[in-house]
Amino acid sequence: MQNGMKNFFDGMSQTALKSANELISLNTRVLNKAIERQVELGNVLAGGSKQQVNVLKSTEDPKELVEKQAKLADQYAVIYTEAAKTNMAMALKTSEEYKLWFENSAKSVNQVVQNSASNLIAS
Repeated sequence: MQNGMKNFFDGMSQTALKSANELISLNTRVLNKAIERQVELGNVLAGGSKQQVNVLKSTEDPKELVEKQAKLADQYAVIYTEAAKTNMAMALKTSEEYKLWFENSAKSVNQVVQNSASNLIAS
């Protein structure tokens, strides 16, 4: 009986450690991708701000200024709409990855419990 309990706790510990390492790896990938996207969008925002300043500096006619500002706003609306779509796709993919991790971890724990129960019954 003691051997069975020892095997159970060993199996649970190994399963928990493996699952934790997989979660750390998944979290690292997700965080790195999120940071990468933030840097990309920050660069887009900086570029847009620079274009706004250039338009303000180079345009004296108020009507022309409004037209150029509207054109820039339309251009960046498309860019940010695409970014939102990309971010949503990333969020959905990430959600699936976490779901898969959870399901696999639960299966591993279930397997350890079943094996331990079978071993305890057999002894």
